[in-house]
Amino acid sequence: MNSIVEEPTEKRRLLCALSDCELIEVGHELGKMHRDKRQLEAEKKQVADDYKNRIGGIEADIEDASLKLESGKEHRMIECQWKMNFPDVGKKSLLRMDTRETVEEKDMTPEDHQTWLSDEFTRQDDEQQFRDATPEKPLGLPDPDVKSKPVIDIDEEEGGEA
Repeated sequence: MNSIVEEPTEKRRLLCALSDCELIEVGHELGKMHRDKRQLEAEKKQVADDYKNRIGGIEADIEDASLKLESGKEHRMIECQWKMNFPDVGKKSLLRMDTRETVEEKDMTPEDHQTWLSDEFTRQDDEQQFRDATPEKPLGLPDPDVKSKPVIDIDEEEGGEA
Protein backbone atom coordinates (compact mmCIF):
# COMPACT_ATOMS: atom_id res chain seq x y z
CA MET A 1 0.00 0.00 0.00
CA ASN A 2 1.64 2.81 -1.24
CA SER A 3 -0.67 5.64 -0.69
CA ILE A 4 0.28 9.19 -0.68
CA VAL A 5 -0.92 11.00 2.31
CA GLU A 6 -1.66 14.60 1.77
CA GLU A 7 -0.39 16.85 4.40
CA PRO A 8 -2.98 19.17 5.97
CA THR A 9 -3.09 22.89 5.07
CA GLU A 10 -4.57 25.92 6.81
CA LYS A 11 -4.86 29.63 6.35
CA ARG A 12 -3.39 32.15 8.73
CA ARG A 13 -3.26 35.88 8.92
CA LEU A 14 0.39 36.79 8.43
CA LEU A 15 2.27 40.00 7.88
CA CYS A 16 3.02 40.76 4.24
CA ALA A 17 4.82 43.61 2.52
CA LEU A 18 2.55 45.86 0.41
CA SER A 19 3.37 46.84 -3.12
CA ASP A 20 3.51 50.50 -4.15
CA CYS A 21 0.07 50.23 -5.80
CA GLU A 22 -1.41 48.72 -2.63
CA LEU A 23 0.12 51.52 -0.50
CA ILE A 24 -1.48 54.17 -2.75
CA GLU A 25 -4.85 52.40 -2.52
CA VAL A 26 -4.63 52.26 1.31
CA GLY A 27 -3.77 55.99 1.34
CA HIS A 28 -6.93 56.79 -0.66
CA GLU A 29 -9.04 54.64 1.66
CA LEU A 30 -7.54 56.33 4.74
CA GLY A 31 -8.30 59.80 3.34
CA LYS A 32 -11.92 58.78 2.62
CA MET A 33 -12.30 57.39 6.14
CA HIS A 34 -11.05 60.69 7.65
CA ARG A 35 -13.52 62.67 5.51
CA ASP A 36 -16.38 60.35 6.51
CA LYS A 37 -15.45 60.68 10.19
CA ARG A 38 -15.36 64.51 10.01
CA GLN A 39 -18.72 64.50 8.23
CA LEU A 40 -20.30 62.30 10.91
CA GLU A 41 -18.80 64.44 13.69
CA ALA A 42 -20.24 67.57 12.05
CA GLU A 43 -23.67 65.92 11.74
CA LYS A 44 -23.46 64.79 15.38
CA LYS A 45 -22.59 68.33 16.48
CA GLN A 46 -25.43 69.77 14.43
CA VAL A 47 -27.94 67.31 15.90
CA ALA A 48 -26.57 67.93 19.43
CA ASP A 49 -26.83 71.72 18.91
CA ASP A 50 -30.38 71.31 17.62
CA TYR A 51 -31.38 69.31 20.69
CA LYS A 52 -29.58 71.78 22.96
CA ASN A 53 -31.53 74.67 21.37
CA ARG A 54 -34.82 72.78 21.62
CA ILE A 55 -34.16 71.94 25.27
CA GLY A 56 -33.18 75.57 25.93
CA GLY A 57 -36.44 76.76 24.36
CA ILE A 58 -38.47 74.43 26.54
CA GLU A 59 -36.51 75.56 29.61
CA ALA A 60 -37.34 79.20 28.75
CA ASP A 61 -41.03 78.28 28.34
CA ILE A 62 -40.93 76.53 31.72
CA GLU A 63 -39.40 79.64 33.32
CA ASP A 64 -42.05 81.91 31.72
CA ALA A 65 -44.89 79.66 32.84
CA SER A 66 -43.44 79.48 36.36
CA LEU A 67 -43.22 83.28 36.57
CA LYS A 68 -46.80 83.65 35.29
CA LEU A 69 -48.05 81.14 37.83
CA GLU A 70 -46.09 82.74 40.66
CA SER A 71 -47.01 86.37 39.87
CA GLY A 72 -50.40 85.85 38.25
CA LYS A 73 -49.32 88.23 35.47
CA GLU A 74 -47.77 88.14 31.98
CA HIS A 75 -46.50 90.61 29.37
CA ARG A 76 -48.86 91.24 26.44
CA MET A 77 -48.98 93.67 23.53
CA ILE A 78 -51.51 96.34 24.55
CA GLU A 79 -52.72 99.25 22.40
CA CYS A 80 -51.60 102.53 24.00
CA GLN A 81 -52.19 106.18 23.12
CA TRP A 82 -50.24 109.36 23.86
CA LYS A 83 -52.34 112.15 25.44
CA MET A 84 -50.79 115.60 25.04
CA ASN A 85 -50.92 118.19 27.84
CA PHE A 86 -52.04 115.46 30.22
CA PRO A 87 -52.04 115.37 33.21
CA ASP A 88 -50.50 118.87 33.07
CA VAL A 89 -49.78 121.41 30.34
CA GLY A 90 -46.43 120.59 28.72
CA LYS A 91 -46.56 116.94 29.72
CA LYS A 92 -47.64 113.92 27.74
CA SER A 93 -48.85 110.59 29.05
CA LEU A 94 -48.97 107.17 27.44
CA LEU A 95 -52.25 105.51 28.42
CA ARG A 96 -53.25 101.85 28.11
CA MET A 97 -56.37 101.68 25.97
CA ASP A 98 -57.76 98.68 27.89
CA THR A 99 -57.58 100.13 31.43
CA ARG A 100 -56.79 103.83 30.75
CA GLU A 101 -53.87 103.53 33.22
CA THR A 102 -50.81 105.73 32.69
CA VAL A 103 -47.87 103.69 31.42
CA GLU A 104 -45.38 106.53 30.98
CA GLU A 105 -45.30 110.29 31.53
CA LYS A 106 -42.75 112.78 30.20
CA ASP A 107 -42.28 116.33 28.97
CA MET A 108 -43.62 117.22 25.53
CA THR A 109 -40.95 117.95 22.91
CA PRO A 110 -41.16 121.00 20.62
CA GLU A 111 -42.30 118.62 17.84
CA ASP A 112 -45.05 117.32 20.15
CA HIS A 113 -46.26 120.89 20.76
CA GLN A 114 -46.35 121.66 17.02
CA THR A 115 -48.10 118.40 16.13
CA TRP A 116 -50.59 118.80 18.97
CA LEU A 117 -51.49 122.33 17.85
CA SER A 118 -52.01 121.23 14.23
CA ASP A 119 -54.06 118.25 15.34
CA GLU A 120 -56.06 120.40 17.79
CA PHE A 121 -57.28 122.69 14.98
CA THR A 122 -58.26 119.65 12.89
CA ARG A 123 -59.89 118.05 15.93
CA GLN A 124 -61.91 121.23 16.64
CA ASP A 125 -63.08 121.37 13.01
CA ASP A 126 -64.06 117.68 13.14
CA GLU A 127 -65.88 118.16 16.44
CA GLN A 128 -67.79 121.17 15.04
CA GLN A 129 -68.80 119.17 11.95
CA PHE A 130 -69.90 116.34 14.23
CA ARG A 131 -72.01 118.71 16.38
CA ASP A 132 -73.55 120.24 13.23
CA ALA A 133 -74.28 116.86 11.61
CA THR A 134 -77.89 115.71 11.37
CA PRO A 135 -79.52 112.80 9.53
CA GLU A 136 -80.58 115.25 6.80
CA LYS A 137 -77.04 116.70 6.54
CA PRO A 138 -74.45 113.96 7.15
CA LEU A 139 -70.81 114.67 7.89
CA GLY A 140 -68.70 115.98 5.05
CA LEU A 141 -71.56 116.98 2.73
CA PRO A 142 -72.51 120.58 1.95
CA ASP A 143 -75.59 121.99 3.64
CA PRO A 144 -78.50 121.64 1.16
CA ASP A 145 -80.18 124.76 2.58
CA VAL A 146 -77.23 126.99 1.75
CA LYS A 147 -77.55 128.31 -1.78
CA SER A 148 -74.30 128.78 -3.59
CA LYS A 149 -73.73 132.15 -5.20
CA PRO A 150 -74.00 132.14 -8.98
CA VAL A 151 -70.81 132.45 -10.91
CA ILE A 152 -70.69 135.77 -12.74
CA ASP A 153 -69.07 135.81 -16.11
CA ILE A 154 -66.96 138.95 -16.33
CA ASP A 155 -67.50 139.18 -20.09
CA GLU A 156 -71.30 139.15 -19.64
CA GLU A 157 -71.13 141.84 -16.98
CA GLU A 158 -69.12 144.11 -19.25
CA GLY A 159 -71.55 143.61 -22.08
CA GLY A 160 -69.40 141.13 -23.91
CA GLU A 161 -70.58 137.87 -25.28
CA ALA A 162 -69.95 134.70 -23.41
